[in-house]
Amino acid sequence: MAYLDLNAPLRSNQSFRDKQDSFYHKDSSPLEEFPIDIISTVVLEYMHNICLGVMKKLIVFWVKGKKPVRLVDPNAVSEELINLKCYLPSEFNRLPRSLEECEHWKATEFRTFLLYTGPIVLKGRLKKPLFKHFMLLNYAIRLLISSENCYTQNNLAKDMLKRFVQEYGSLYGEGYVGYNVHGLIHLADFVLIHGHLDLFSAFKYENYLQFLKKSCKNDRFPLQDAYNRIMENIEIQINKIISPIIYPTLKRESTFNTNSNNSLTETMYEEVVLEKFLRLYFAHRALYNYMKHRFNHLPIERNISIDEQMVPFKGKLAPKQYMRGKPHPWGIKLFIMCGSSRIVYDFIMFQGSSTELDPVIQNLFGQGEAVVMKFIERLEENRHFLYFDNYFTSYNLLSVLADRKIYAAGTIRVNRFANPPLITDKCLSKMGRGTSYEVSEIAQGQKGEIGLIKWFDNKGVNLGSNFITSGEPETIKRWDKKHKKFVDVERPEVIGLYNKSMGGVDVHDQLVSFYRTFIKSRKWTLRLIAHAFDMASVNIKKIFDTMQF
Repeated sequence: MAYLDLNAPLRSNQSFRDKQDSFYHKDSSPLEEFPIDIISTVVLEYMHNICLGVMKKLIVFWVKGKKPVRLVDPNAVSEELINLKCYLPSEFNRLPRSLEECEHWKATEFRTFLLYTGPIVLKGRLKKPLFKHFMLLNYAIRLLISSENCYTQNNLAKDMLKRFVQEYGSLYGEGYVGYNVHGLIHLADFVLIHGHLDLFSAFKYENYLQFLKKSCKNDRFPLQDAYNRIMENIEIQINKIISPIIYPTLKRESTFNTNSNNSLTETMYEEVVLEKFLRLYFAHRALYNYMKHRFNHLPIERNISIDEQMVPFKGKLAPKQYMRGKPHPWGIKLFIMCGSSRIVYDFIMFQGSSTELDPVIQNLFGQGEAVVMKFIERLEENRHFLYFDNYFTSYNLLSVLADRKIYAAGTIRVNRFANPPLITDKCLSKMGRGTSYEVSEIAQGQKGEIGLIKWFDNKGVNLGSNFITSGEPETIKRWDKKHKKFVDVERPEVIGLYNKSMGGVDVHDQLVSFYRTFIKSRKWTLRLIAHAFDMASVNIKKIFDTMQF
């Protein structure tokens, strides 16, 4: 069906309810039971009408349509879209895909193409009349998504959309002026009523569906589940860690009745139950906060290490992590600051994007570096030696720690240090075990204290430090598989210091695993509570061992 008339009389709320257009009305709409203005409330929605409707149809025309409207070189457009991936900021949810996959694009991809990438890749590859026609839609939508221009330039956007619809039939065929295309001429009117397009689009609603889906743990009471999870989320955001907490449990939603309820935003229920209970989430949160407070009062020793610890858990949980090489690779991750005596002095629970880290530092350095910066807030200058693995180490972190007079060393990933000129493992193996190669800022003619060293034992090991590299090498005994005897191997000083001080978290984790509290429940809250007591017990034992009587 084609909608070619651009000046047809508009429906009103009363004419819709009276079904004056008999050709349009097939049956009564359930919306007629609500006390609303149907014409202004039921909107033409941005996500489905424009992105999944008009924009998708245009791309299909350009890729698979008749020859007069096809792209000059679709492969070149696809190649340029893929090349744009590395230039899109993190705010874009999805990266561009080739036009061959346009049938499987999501609405956000069509939106990105319409507003941002389309004008770039289509210029010179789409016939000039078609390109100018597309830009009418681009300009109009950009005006209508702006919170200011959607009002001040509303008439201009409306004229552009009318011209777009008017020219659509002559360019692509009058039979393709369907409901979505015709609806564009009314889009600016809805913006005047409800605000810019993003205020009444389905993007936010569909993004929220994943939260609602995860909230429903059983199929018997989905509404109660969703309500309870929403209440918990609100209380988490305002940091209410009070227990016991009282909130209503809603049961048996009643049908809408205009006699008893005139508001669409209020839902009536037949039963509301108030129950006092201690929620396990707040129980474990309060317990960990108290433990963290007590650990922070312990005097910190000289040599400390930072590493990750896993709380074993394989159930359903959003921040659950997988760490290859850990005794329990699946679980809830904790960042631990531990001394060489195996005493825990501080920890941070990984919670995904809501991990308690400084967002500014996290954006500048990264998550691993932000964890270290959070831990060093309690460290004194010129007193502590800090050790960590390659997840945390970076050039910027070592530089900041040097400026704060905190000595640090750790294994590195060479790509975080601009790929320094280190010798390959093959060359070092020819020189024999114990060979090391050092690169420092002073050797490169720069002012600084950062040094990198590569030491070859059975394989190459890369370390970075802001206080020492080779130092005073020492000779150690290492087992030689080929000759089946111990041989003397030279080892740089920083390697010995790292080996001596780095294993605090791993040994603490090992001690916890020896007498871990066994619990059958698959609830992650109970696992965390049990792990808190296990961790505190090991800390008490190690503190007792260090006491002198």
